[in-house]
Amino acid sequence: MNASAPQEPGPAILHLWHPVAILQDLRPGETKRTQLLDREIAVGSGDAGASVAYRRWLGDLGVGYGLVPVAPLPSPPT
Repeated sequence: MNASAPQEPGPAILHLWHPVAILQDLRPGETKRTQLLDREIAVGSGDAGASVAYRRWLGDLGVGYGLVPVAPLPSPPT
């Protein structure tokens, strides 16, 4: 399971496992809601390039689904 966790300290990352499959698998009331505005996410084991697209996509929804926080989230810069 260590392979799924980040090995270096850095920007806060939320791991999102196969977002489409998660969205299809969830039932009403079973969703995990996590605000994603101004937060980075990584897809699978962590793909920084894809994270921007997913952050925007989930940011438009206002919530994230099936997200597991793996690092403290800092306050957005002012």
